[in-house]
Amino acid sequence: FTYTTQYFTVLQYFVLPLTIKIMGWRKKRGKKQGRRTQQNDARDNDGKAQLELLLERGNCKMESYYAAQGIHEHRWSDDGTLVKCKDSEERMEERLKWLSSMKSVLPASFRMASDLTEDLRIQLEKELNECLEKAKQVDSSIGGVLNRLKFLPYAYQLEVDRSSIRKNPCLAALHEWLKAQTDSGFITRQETVSCVPPVVLNPQPTDRVLDMCAAPGSKTSQILERMGPSGAVIANDNNIERAR
Repeated sequence: FTYTTQYFTVLQYFVLPLTIKIMGWRKKRGKKQGRRTQQNDARDNDGKAQLELLLERGNCKMESYYAAQGIHEHRWSDDGTLVKCKDSEERMEERLKWLSSMKSVLPASFRMASDLTEDLRIQLEKELNECLEKAKQVDSSIGGVLNRLKFLPYAYQLEVDRSSIRKNPCLAALHEWLKAQTDSGFITRQETVSCVPPVVLNPQPTDRVLDMCAAPGSKTSQILERMGPSGAVIANDNNIERAR
């Protein structure tokens, strides 16, 4: 029964709408061949437009895969409990929330080295909050809050993404601060989702860990910090460019 329900969900939400879209695309293709060629050339020259097009159309294979896993079958209740969706409307609402989350830009995050003194951590937090506050005074749309990650000590998430930090002139001081502290070894810039696997793995001080997807090394260094000098990590990656 479970597989039948999941198959029906994939058929109802993805296969039928995709078939309708393909039929519509084929009708327009013959009439607008020249226009489509111009659009393709423009997308080739503009990576952002190409990305926006991909997000608009979606990834049917990916959506179908996760739907088949039953990822839209549950929702979070108001009291923070994971409960089963009652009907197709709740499942569709969960699917739309999931799609919105997948399309959102990841916020910048980092973690401080585990061997820093408490005084140095306090000083770094103070400097960072000052950078954010100054940027917010110039541009009120910039998030000026430094959020601590609940599952990892001394790890933080900002309310701005990495691209904005590099390109927004109001965040130039923050960008320079992050680069300086990274070069000093005080912080490691690492996405929040990347911080999760070492926490789940929970390596112990005498463990030996084989990391087969190690580049660029943020998770590897996090594992080493958790184990200390008694543990060891064998780090490898099949992409030589990323492993350098």
